Amino acid sequence: MPAEKSVPTGTESYADEKFLSADLFDISGKVALITGGATGIGKIFAQALVCNGARVYITSRNKARIDDVVEEVNRVYGGVNGGQCIGLAQRLGTKAQCDALARELRRREKEVHILIHAAAQRWSGHMHTAPELESFDGIFSLNVKSVYYLTVAMESLLERGSRGVDDPARVITIGSVEGVAGRGQDAKGNVAPGFWASQAAVLQMTRNLALMLAKRFITVNCMAPGAITATESTIAKQPTGKVASPEDIAGTILFMVSRASAHFLGTVIPVDGGSGLGKVDLLPSDVAIKRLDEEEAAERARAAAKL
Repeated sequence: MPAEKSVPTGTESYADEKFLSADLFDISGKVALITGGATGIGKIFAQALVCNGARVYITSRNKARIDDVVEEVNRVYGGVNGGQCIGLAQRLGTKAQCDALARELRRREKEVHILIHAAAQRWSGHMHTAPELESFDGIFSLNVKSVYYLTVAMESLLERGSRGVDDPARVITIGSVEGVAGRGQDAKGNVAPGFWASQAAVLQMTRNLALMLAKRFITVNCMAPGAITATESTIAKQPTGKVASPEDIAGTILFMVSRASAHFLGTVIPVDGGSGLGKVDLLPSDVAIKRLDEEEAAERARAAAKL
């Protein structure tokens, strides 16, 4: 009768296990495609991956902008760990455009390890003036439809880039806390109906793509950032008293595309400082403290005026 295999308890020591962060988060030599990589959060992704040794293709519909970003990223981050940034001017809103981008990648690379869908469009305005094309149709074409068609078009490259169950190829969708929590009108009375709906759709697309591709050792997960632009109104809504910094975004994406997250599938990771939890008693922040100081100073002035 064969001996039963012992079940690890977590207390054993294995010589071949790698718990060093340099191993768990290593992406050097990997090939990545980031849509919308020339602006905003997509640019932060490109900087983080190139800085850590990946060869990164970024797309934008604006060739002049993408050329400037490629030059900047390579100059600042390219020499750190041998990473490289390459720009591709490409629109993404139709299946044909997604297929064209995938063909270009197949012409250049034998395999791709990371696909990040950062390209997105948003419209906001008064609820009675929402134009059909700008506020719904165009947004869904880029934010939702391109996520599906580009992922499918890149499937063969990603399957070849997978290193198996312990380090699968990664597809990262970018959602938003606005796809989970209700927002309603902002302080100016503006609404963003198409964007809200598209972000909820991205979350559900992520879950279903994850199930579709798991057996091919391709994982699909979603990052859902909150505010990244610091204004008094956005900071006031943050339980942590701050918005997401580039380091917060970079650290999260490095986790999501590295060995460290290999067992995550169909997961939505909010990077919102707790703003999606609902209304809470906010922690003190620089803005709140400054406001309290101003109120105390005003009260002292009023008291002095009565003397």
